[in-house]
Amino acid sequence: ARHAAPALDGARSLQESRAAQAALLGASEEERRRLRRELHDDLGPALSGLALGAAAISRRAEKVDADLAESARELQRDISETVARSREISHGLRPPVLDDFGLEAAIRERLGPGDDVDLAVGELAELPAAVDLAALRIVQEAVTNVRRHARASTCRVEVARNGGELEIVIADDGVGMPSVVTPGLGLRSIRERAAELGGRVRLTRPPGGGTLVRVELPLAPASQSPASREGANVASEVAR
Repeated sequence: ARHAAPALDGARSLQESRAAQAALLGASEEERRRLRRELHDDLGPALSGLALGAAAISRRAEKVDADLAESARELQRDISETVARSREISHGLRPPVLDDFGLEAAIRERLGPGDDVDLAVGELAELPAAVDLAALRIVQEAVTNVRRHARASTCRVEVARNGGELEIVIADDGVGMPSVVTPGLGLRSIRERAAELGGRVRLTRPPGGGTLVRVELPLAPASQSPASREGANVASEVAR
């Protein structure tokens, strides 16, 4: 038991560190979603209303006070520029389509036109902000890899809730993985995005050929996620 104690402490520290990282990422992304919505729903319309008011003042003042009319036009231009800038900031915080229309619409927008990808999305409801953004990036990276390297004729993407996780499956009928896989930038990015949330990535070669990528992202806080429970189980095994 004495020899197992340091390993147990190390496993717990790693688990706590991963949980804290996932919680921080989740809170940060939720705040970005809140800010984007406030910019879009509150500040944007308010500024647009001010611009319309300045335009109305300019029209009424033209025959009475030319200087006042010009000042009102300058004010309208300044407000319009601020509206455009606030829209840029809003779009930079998160992809607008993700919050306005959901993950499926965001994926279809990113994949672009074409019939080379068959997309199937289950009933998702509203996902945690960090999860839906990670899912969007992961699907985008995976399909880009298929299009660039797999020489596949078909690619199927499935996204669905599975218990307390969001499950993403990308399957193609291309040339398949080599016997020794050297992760490129795309695969590393997929693994890093999943790991940030305490998720898992598995690559397999189906019997019929091609490549299958399965990603599981926990929907619950990291401390309650399957990945964290797995870490706790490992710690228990070490203690025994």
